[in-house]
Amino acid sequence: MPSTAIFNGSGSIASIPFDMEAKNIVFSGFLVGLAVGVIAAVPVIRLCNVCCLWIFFGGFLAAYVYGRGRAVEYVDCAAVGVVFGLTYGVVSNSSLLVVGLILDALNLSHIGSGSFGLAGSALKAIIRVFLGIVLGASGSVVYAATSFQKTAKPVEAKAPKLGR
Repeated sequence: MPSTAIFNGSGSIASIPFDMEAKNIVFSGFLVGLAVGVIAAVPVIRLCNVCCLWIFFGGFLAAYVYGRGRAVEYVDCAAVGVVFGLTYGVVSNSSLLVVGLILDALNLSHIGSGSFGLAGSALKAIIRVFLGIVLGASGSVVYAATSFQKTAKPVEAKAPKLGR
């Protein structure tokens, strides 16, 4: 199994296993988080976000991209959802900042949400990342529960032999 080098707390380099499964988890969550984070910042599309369904659907979609027709485990899907949620939170906060600056430059700042000041904006950003993680992982686990794929082969029951 391939490994990658990381720095541990004592300043020396430690080696941890990093297989293709982990790369697929990170890639799927990051790719979908990037796309949904950018799309969610568009003002017209942002109005269609009812009860954070974009985030839940994004977690579901990230798990779908990860699974792609094979058996998936709940833990793997939850990890995909967490990566999605972190990526979504960072990208959507950045995208909303850019969209806000563009709307201000065009003197259309009244289209966006109200101004809450720096503290309010920081709190909204933290909440957005937290909701991204929780709802993204929830959407991914729902995909794992509804994927209808066998995760293990059925075991055949054999009758014990009673005679010699």
